[in-house]
Amino acid sequence: MIPTTLSQALVSLLLLVGDEPPAAQTYYEAPIGVDRGGPSGPMIPRTELFLPSANSDIDRSTKKLMNASRIGNDQKLLGMARAYGYECDPAVPTRCGQKFARMILWFSPKATANIKLIFEQPWPRFHLLGKYGGAYWVGNGDAIWPGWYYTNPPVAQVWNDLHTSENNLFMGFALPWPNDIDSGQVMEVLIDTVQGWPNKRNRFWVIAE
Repeated sequence: MIPTTLSQALVSLLLLVGDEPPAAQTYYEAPIGVDRGGPSGPMIPRTELFLPSANSDIDRSTKKLMNASRIGNDQKLLGMARAYGYECDPAVPTRCGQKFARMILWFSPKATANIKLIFEQPWPRFHLLGKYGGAYWVGNGDAIWPGWYYTNPPVAQVWNDLHTSENNLFMGFALPWPNDIDSGQVMEVLIDTVQGWPNKRNRFWVIAE
């Protein structure tokens, strides 16, 4: 039917615009780890995902926002990690420390064990608390503490370290190096709010595919 008035034409245009699918957000899938050797590569961009901003019983079996919060702050305590991978720099023998940490990430049971870690940032920001209570930062740096962050742009700083089941997996982190972390040291892990919140978020999800 051809619109005969200006108002009908505007209504028709609005209906056409409303039929267009929304532009998908770009998320980042964590790569697979290489048996305590760090990540297998960089984060993997994904543009086809539609992920919840709040958890519900409808999609909990396939998707879960891991740092949901009533106040919108993305910081959340995730659990305990253990440090490993002690190395020294052959050129500077005093530059030593643990290269990685890994933790068991628990989540509500999923429909399959094919679990992916999905992040809102290509360099999500975490910190691990050391033996003296100080923070070891992982992820994006900023102008305040630029030296506290491990920077190795070709590779992800957080990864899926496998041993995946329907309700947990190993999650790996690249530690700032060198450091004074002891072998096997256990540290609390927190995901952080990033600079620019609330316009910039640092959420992450587990999804079953």
